Amino acid sequence: MSAERADADRLRDMLRAVRSVRAGMSDGGLTFEHDEMVQMAVVHSLQVLGEAAAGLSGELRACHPDVPWRLIIGMRNQIVHKYFDIDLTVVRETALRDLPVIESQVSAILDALPGG
Repeated sequence: MSAERADADRLRDMLRAVRSVRAGMSDGGLTFEHDEMVQMAVVHSLQVLGEAAAGLSGELRACHPDVPWRLIIGMRNQIVHKYFDIDLTVVRETALRDLPVIESQVSAILDALPGG
């Protein structure tokens, strides 16, 4: 069994996942539309993002209600449990529209943590 990870570690995991998704979308999603490996990498990174968010303490999430925690975790659940129904258009739009905001929010939270 592994030790429980700290919120700061999970926030760093979230940032790595967001940056991985954004790298896969660096051309505005053109490669994503036609490259199954890029699609798989982006979807996996969104799964990691949601898993890390789900592992954050309730206290941290409650202190930052502006972050769409429920939606982040919900997308992870959709990817994991309904993988045959993944809508790549939704994935693309989420990556391009929502992740820059989430990246900024998570970075600010991490910066505000002691030793963040």
